[in-house]
Amino acid sequence: MATFQDVNARLNELVPNGGDARAMDQTAVFASLADAQLCLRRTDPEVVRAAQRTLEDVLLRITCGGWAGPAVRRSASDVLSTLFSVGNPVAMYSCINEIMTHVTSPPERGNASKPDAGGGLTTQGRERIGALECVARLARGGTVDADAGNVHSSSIDTGARLALPRPRASPRRSEEHTSELQSPLQS
Repeated sequence: MATFQDVNARLNELVPNGGDARAMDQTAVFASLADAQLCLRRTDPEVVRAAQRTLEDVLLRITCGGWAGPAVRRSASDVLSTLFSVGNPVAMYSCINEIMTHVTSPPERGNASKPDAGGGLTTQGRERIGALECVARLARGGTVDADAGNVHSSSIDTGARLALPRPRASPRRSEEHTSELQSPLQS
């Protein structure tokens, strides 16, 4: 299996800074993100902290770049969450500030504000969606899918237990109380 440094280098190669979004191989990026998730859990935290900033930059380019599909963005957000739990957690604040710049940036004007082939959204719209998804997953710790309530196997920490809500049992009424609730017409 690949080391953390190998996965970090591969992600930097697959998602270059300022690279052409159409040239990005999302399948390879997704596979590398899965490797990164596994490597982060078994790598010494000091090694993770040393390379944390470069991996953060790559993950932000994926989540807020506007080119990645939903599965790739979610996986990158989960890796980012794991990165902060294993590495330097204080760095998360500067990362969230950077993500929020995509959310709060002023609207684009001119040709850049016209929708393109990406689902009828502008590039800025896709960047905002990715940024908001990333912040939501970071807030949840990257472990639970809010839509379905499913636990993602790639983010389960064997040392922690996730408490899922249980359905409530309906209160039982005594026969005496039930007979009091019947209408006089039923007697």
